[in-house]
Amino acid sequence: MQGVGDLPYPVEQSGQLILRTDDDRILASTAKIDPSQQQTLINELTAELTSGGQPLIFSIDSDGNLIGKLAGSDTVAIRVDLTATQTGNNVTIDIKITQNIPLDHHQSQSSSGFVTIDDGKITINVPVQAQDTDGDSLTNPANVYIDIIDGQNPVFGQDKGTTIIETENGTTASGKIALDVGSDDIAHIHFSSFATIT
Repeated sequence: MQGVGDLPYPVEQSGQLILRTDDDRILASTAKIDPSQQQTLINELTAELTSGGQPLIFSIDSDGNLIGKLAGSDTVAIRVDLTATQTGNNVTIDIKITQNIPLDHHQSQSSSGFVTIDDGKITINVPVQAQDTDGDSLTNPANVYIDIIDGQNPVFGQDKGTTIIETENGTTASGKIALDVGSDDIAHIHFSSFATIT
């Protein structure tokens, strides 16, 4: 699944995962983020992801969905919803990711694990586990890979130019430059003075 840059927030993407069996029926009611790996996933997400420099706090809600909020607030930055449906002996899981605010794309602390960040792309690996009618778990959890791709960087437009006519009384002139902020918020703008006016 890939998130799309340069769209107004929220950005939503969806995908589907099918858990297939040739033996006992897999139960949709048991499909969830792998309980044995939930805390490690939450810890990695909390350590790796920020928005505007602010930390995100992740948790699993009562419905088994992954929620990331800005620390100290109720603002949901990102959420991953899993909806499991019984399809015969198999289970179909609909996955929806909703990103409500920009995420920072800092280089990841590691190139493995549940969260990696590389060259403007955040990849989140969500392990999904389920059980069959005998109570047996999947031999290996199914992995849902979610890619969030950074959008365009901010770009200044072209100024049409401002003409200043020198006078002895002093003159003030102004102009406008368009700014396309791209997919993330602007942290700061710095103007360096390099021109010499004589």
